[in-house]
Order: sequence, then C-alpha cells, then structure tokens
Amino acid sequence: MEEIVRVHPEPDTHLERTLDPRGWSRDLAIVGASTSMVLPVLTGESAGLALAVAAIGATLGALLGRAVPALLTRRVRRLPLVVLALAGAGLGANWGALVAVLALLTLGASSMWSVELGAQVFMIQLGWFWIPAVWLRARGKVTWPLVLLVIGVCPLIAVALAR
Repeated sequence: MEEIVRVHPEPDTHLERTLDPRGWSRDLAIVGASTSMVLPVLTGESAGLALAVAAIGATLGALLGRAVPALLTRRVRRLPLVVLALAGAGLGANWGALVAVLALLTLGASSMWSVELGAQVFMIQLGWFWIPAVWLRARGKVTWPLVLLVIGVCPLIAVALAR
C-alpha cells in the first residue's frame, strides 16, 4: 500500500497544537485585520483606507503568529498568569502602534493621534485574547469562537474610545 505523505501534517499533541505557527498566524491575522479597522473609523478616514489598514494589521498579525511559538517557551509557560496577561497587553500595544505608524507612513493617514489610539485598541484586544487563546490551544480546543468574539468586540471598543 502507498503511504500518504502530508506536506503540512496536523499537530498530534496539545503542546504541538499550542505551538503551531499556522494556527497562530491565521488567528492573529484575523484579529489584526478586524482590530485595525477600528483605527480609521475613529479618526474619520475613508472606508478604502480602513481596508488598507486592515491589510497592514492582518500582515503584521500573520508575522506575529509565526513568532508566537518562540515566545511560548517552557520558561515563559511557567510564568504567573498576571505576567502573561500583561505581556499580551504590552505586545498588543506595540503591534497596534506599529500598524498605525505604517498606515501613516505608507497610506498617508492624516492623524498622528492614531498611533496612540492603535496602541490602546490593540492593547485591549490582545490583552484579553491572549490568555484564552493559549488556554484553548493548550487543551486542544478550537479557537474560532474566540476569534469571532474579537470581531464582535471591535465595534464596542470603537464606541468606548470615541467618547
């Protein structure tokens, strides 16, 4: 009998699933795209610019997803939950600021205020998404409901920060 060889075999163990960069890249690309769309809406930019900023957020999210397994080393996985949550929020703030800076430099977005706003929005999103995502992956559960929740929370964040 012929043996079927998979080019990208599915991870077998929960730890492999937790550290699988493909799943993290997919999830963080979606989180990045949906969260990035909040920035142009809050700064009064056009819908076209919102889509372009979403592409930047998705690209950076996919790249970040490739790096997440390196961030989840055995030593890091043993840190207290509070430290991991704060690290997720800090990582999100830097990700959001980078999205906003790239939007300003490449797309000519008009507001420097969006850099601070980008940091805030992504800090909120990744701050609450990070721990449940790691927990779900570590237990071999699907993450798509959590990713859908991120998409649903984006308008709420926009409304809260617009006030």
